[in-house]
Amino acid sequence: MTKKLALAALASLLTVVAACGSGTAPGPGAAGLPAVLTLQAIQDLTGPAGYAGVAVQQGAMVALEEINTTRFLGATTLGIDYSDTRSDRQQAGILASRAVASGTPLLLGTVASTSGQVMSPIVERAALPTIYTISTANGVNIGRYTYRSSVPASNMVPALAPVLVARGITTMSIIHDSDSDGTVLLGTKAMPELARRANVRVLGTRVTQSTQGDYAAVVAATLADKPGAVAIAPVTEAGGTGMIRALRLAGFTGPIVASGVLATGAVKALGAAAGDVFWTVAFHKDRSSDATRHFDALFRAKYDADPNEYHASGYDQVWTAARALKAASSVDRAAVLQGLEKVAAEGFSGSSQDLRYTDRDLATASPAVVAWVKDHEQLQN
Repeated sequence: MTKKLALAALASLLTVVAACGSGTAPGPGAAGLPAVLTLQAIQDLTGPAGYAGVAVQQGAMVALEEINTTRFLGATTLGIDYSDTRSDRQQAGILASRAVASGTPLLLGTVASTSGQVMSPIVERAALPTIYTISTANGVNIGRYTYRSSVPASNMVPALAPVLVARGITTMSIIHDSDSDGTVLLGTKAMPELARRANVRVLGTRVTQSTQGDYAAVVAATLADKPGAVAIAPVTEAGGTGMIRALRLAGFTGPIVASGVLATGAVKALGAAAGDVFWTVAFHKDRSSDATRHFDALFRAKYDADPNEYHASGYDQVWTAARALKAASSVDRAAVLQGLEKVAAEGFSGSSQDLRYTDRDLATASPAVVAWVKDHEQLQN
């Protein structure tokens, strides 16, 4: 399924704030680019990962409108042509092959690691520069042509250690989905590392499936450990809320720690059960920086809602692409790759702090720790 997205100008607020944050003051333009340049994008817009793919697309649209309204690429109007994987690995591979044949100078990739793992060998062999978003598993960022405009969740979860230390937690159990390499990495590497940093003993690890609707049995086994805290690594927000609900219904009152999959705000539906739940993200709207305020203002102007981690990743994905194209001044893929490497090394101000890529992954020195308090998210650091 292909969705053509029409370009529209943002509200007048955009022209007021566009010169700050992303540094997008109008310039002379990038010679060598056509008057209209449409990038191909492959995204998980429906299916199990659809909630995340749509959020990433929304952030991308904010960046696209900003780029065109401020004439960041001079006389070139940038467009994006989205194709939907339907959260299906086979479809992702088919679409990646089509993108290679399309002549697009750069590909905007998916949010789901399962899609990216199929796509990456195809785009790497074809030397097609590709920028993914929150695709955290191994097998996505595999070589010179694959980038991710997000900080891998496995790099951020250990930042939750101060939460456990402050609460005097000495033991922890882990529940993770086993049908995603990303959540396996969280459950077997990142969460044990969190425990090590907090001097917490892991009592046990249980595995589930992302399609599992009833968590009663796995929760009963987990609570038989008598842990002081429980760490969860679900594939989807629905899995996260399901695990939390089951833990609270079974009588667990201690802290629950998780990855940024909870950043969509889905925990609000849990009411009081969401109390004492913590997670980490690279972006949070309440962080005090010009870049954060800039992106927050643009997103609110367009969607009348708070931006989250997924929106920020889409915004940074498209801005990375635009800067690479401007540096390349060409639609030749080899030149665009050189431009992408230059942008990754030099960094830029994006949705939050100054952004740089390390080994083709976006990096942050200080992940945000977030807690659900009463009826809203609350930044903890």
